[in-house]
Amino acid sequence: TLERVDLAELFANLIRSREDRGMNGGRRLELDLAGKGPLRVMGVPTQLERVAENLIDNAVSFSPEGGTVRVAIRQSGRQVVAEVSDEGPG
Repeated sequence: TLERVDLAELFANLIRSREDRGMNGGRRLELDLAGKGPLRVMGVPTQLERVAENLIDNAVSFSPEGGTVRVAIRQSGRQVVAEVSDEGPG
């Protein structure tokens, strides 16, 4: 069932949870939100969370220890764009 999901809140919760559980392996996670307020999309919450978690896991695993993983979320017209970047090769 499709629901309105705030991607900013979803990524913020995932990052906070990873930090609380010490799952970043010496990498820093940054969340960059362009603008104020919610950044909502229509989707299945559990599937969006799984995708977001996989993106963060992948970035953490390919970023060197001491590196930074950045998650940037912004509104682009009628779309919400989420970009995950790391300091690894490639």
